Amino acid sequence: MSSIHIVGSGVVGTATGMGFVAHDHDVTFLDVRQERVDALRAQGRQAKLVGKEGAALPDFVFVAVSAPTNARGVDLTHLKEATARLGRKLRESPSDKRTTIVFRCTMPPGTMRGVLIPILERNSGMTAGDDFGVAYNPEYLRAVSSEDDFLHPRLVTLATFAEGDRSHRDAATVLGSFGADVWWMPMEVAEFHKYVNNVGNAVKISTYNYFRALGKEIGLSAEQVDKAFAASSRTAEGLWNPLYGLRDFGPFGGACLPKDTEALRIYTEEMGYDTALLKVTQDINSTLEPPAELAG
Repeated sequence: MSSIHIVGSGVVGTATGMGFVAHDHDVTFLDVRQERVDALRAQGRQAKLVGKEGAALPDFVFVAVSAPTNARGVDLTHLKEATARLGRKLRESPSDKRTTIVFRCTMPPGTMRGVLIPILERNSGMTAGDDFGVAYNPEYLRAVSSEDDFLHPRLVTLATFAEGDRSHRDAATVLGSFGADVWWMPMEVAEFHKYVNNVGNAVKISTYNYFRALGKEIGLSAEQVDKAFAASSRTAEGLWNPLYGLRDFGPFGGACLPKDTEALRIYTEEMGYDTALLKVTQDINSTLEPPAELAG
């Protein structure tokens, strides 16, 4: 059993902590909101206000503080503040105690190595990887099923300084017991991957919302559009083959995809419908070159 602090007890933090509770770890939830602390205590959980947890750090700290987006991009204010505070607590913690700090939120590539780790080192006077552990473990939780998603992951991703280093090994001891493969990645790759994960979902939803709206414009009922989508889920390789489009084969080509994309763009344009999605699809494709091994 490991001692674990959850810093930030919103959706992600609560699901993370509850998952570790289910695996018999000693979990303390920390939050800046008294009402959240009270709610967790009412459920029989150990919960404290940030700053009331005492000087000693646990075996692991999972940081689930949010990094919202504003007009200037990702706002790391709260995450930086929480990280600086953890650095100061590292300085105060008993010298023979090793703590591994694991970050969970979505953040731009380079944030771990270029922002958060330097904050920890500056405030602790210690060296990450040597004096304390640090890792990135991106979360894949859906709001409607976050606790179940944490308990039954499809994949666990860990990013540390080097594969097999102590931070990797230590974090894998608590995250590797949930029945999923544990993949190691460099920090920047894991940060990039999390955006591919989320934005890829967003692009797919917008794509099929576009087709749904187009179907309505040409007079199809919602049921007819649903029928067309159901058929495509079985006939379009991009929907039934999860690796389709992910390999580095360059731009789409062949006999059908270029001509049909252009034909639908002309059709929608002539009918006075929105063509933005089709144009950007063609624009992206036109900038790409096939990989050298395929070009010849």
